[in-house]
Formats: sequence, C-alpha cells, structure tokens
Amino acid sequence: MVTIRRTFTLFELLLVVAILGIVLGVSFPRLKENIHTFELQAAAKKILLLMDYARTLAILQNDSIEVSINAEEGNIFFQKVKGKQPVSRLVSIPSGMVITGETENVVFYPDGTAKEFNFALQAKSGKSIIFSNNGLNSSIMVSNSITLP
Repeated sequence: MVTIRRTFTLFELLLVVAILGIVLGVSFPRLKENIHTFELQAAAKKILLLMDYARTLAILQNDSIEVSINAEEGNIFFQKVKGKQPVSRLVSIPSGMVITGETENVVFYPDGTAKEFNFALQAKSGKSIIFSNNGLNSSIMVSNSITLP
C-alpha cells in the first residue's frame, strides 16, 4: 500500500511568515506603548508605597515624617533618625520619567494627616500619574494614567 505524504509547499510557508510579519509589525508599537505604561505604573506604585509607609511611621512613632521630593535628581526619599532605630527609604525614578508639579517636601503628621501636596510622575510618552491630597484627610489620591498634551 502506497501512502502519500502531504507536506507544506514553499509558497504556503512563505504566506504564513508574511502574515506573521504583518501581525507583528502592526502590534509592535502598541506593545511598546504598553511596556512604557507598565513601567510608569510600577514607579507610581513604589512612590505610593513609600508615602504610605511614611504616613504609617508618623502615626506609629507619634512624630512628623518629611518626605523629600528631588525632581532634579529623580528620587523621593525620607529619613527618620530620631528614636532607637533610624529608618530611611529611597525611590529612584526610572530614566525617561520626570516629577512635575509642586515638588515641595511632603510632611505626614502623627494624627495621620499630611501637608497638602500635588505632583505628577510623567513619562516621555506624555502619560502621567498624579499624586495629591487635600490636607484634611489621611488618604493619598492617585489619578488614573492620562495623556497630557
């Protein structure tokens, strides 16, 4: 009994490769944009965690904590040297991102409130995440990513 082997022709293989090339070519810019968005969100989460930790520390140690925002060097940090155990934290902003807005230091008070602040972390793509509070409550508000003109 003779069996016939069915194989792909060169034309069929080239057609599949061409279709894959077109799909990848169309989707690559979107994939690159998503990677930048994920990097922005990860950096924003680190900043939020640092600020939340500073607020919690201010409440637990019953002392004010000052968070320094250094836009020129691209980092946000606080250092607490009072008490038995010195505490410090630093978040460096990834390259390609800048801190904009009111870049004064943020002070968290022992009652959980904070000095009013409003600043943004902005990526090269123009997308931005805004950090703010109204000074009266203890919550730190973070806006969704938006594209700035």
